[in-house]
Amino acid sequence: MPKDNKPFMTPPKAPAMRTWTQPTTETSTESDTLPSTSTITYTSTLPQLKHRKRGSQAFEKTHERITLWLDSGLKQRFEALADEQGVAKSTLLDEAISDLLAKVEHPEATATPAQIAALENEVQRLQRRLNIEERYRIDTEVHHFKRWLRSHDQPQDTDFFNRFLADSRLPEHASRGMYEAKLRSAGYSEEDMHLFENAWKTMLFSTD
Repeated sequence: MPKDNKPFMTPPKAPAMRTWTQPTTETSTESDTLPSTSTITYTSTLPQLKHRKRGSQAFEKTHERITLWLDSGLKQRFEALADEQGVAKSTLLDEAISDLLAKVEHPEATATPAQIAALENEVQRLQRRLNIEERYRIDTEVHHFKRWLRSHDQPQDTDFFNRFLADSRLPEHASRGMYEAKLRSAGYSEEDMHLFENAWKTMLFSTD
């Protein structure tokens, strides 16, 4: 057989197989885990201070800063009281100073019932004394003055009352005006006249 003189041809390669990846439509159910953001709440055990309201009566408008010396023992007790009561120290100072001023300026407001009763009695006694002064000024009645002198103790640092009782020129009973006139006419001193006046007022006061 005659030889085929056609040149040798390398057989063509089979076309490469293409692989198609189907797009996925699945949704991932996995979720990222974030760090915890939980909040820790602390409860203070310290006493809560009473805060002042601000506004037209703001603290800075009604108070002034002062510097003073205080006994160290009182300072410790004062600070302990402020902590115990749960109030500001300035509030306690306001209260203490206010009470002190009220006690000094209005002592009757802080007096005990017994003190009030004693004051009322003293007022009544002074009122009677004023009444005696007025009675002495207008008194024209006759009194048994010598008899009253004998029955009541008199000051021992003067002999006026002994001289008065022993003086026969002075009657046993008379009005104040009559006694004063006779004392002056008898030459008694101004000191003697003053002692007579006090004794006469005491007599009026004791018989009131």
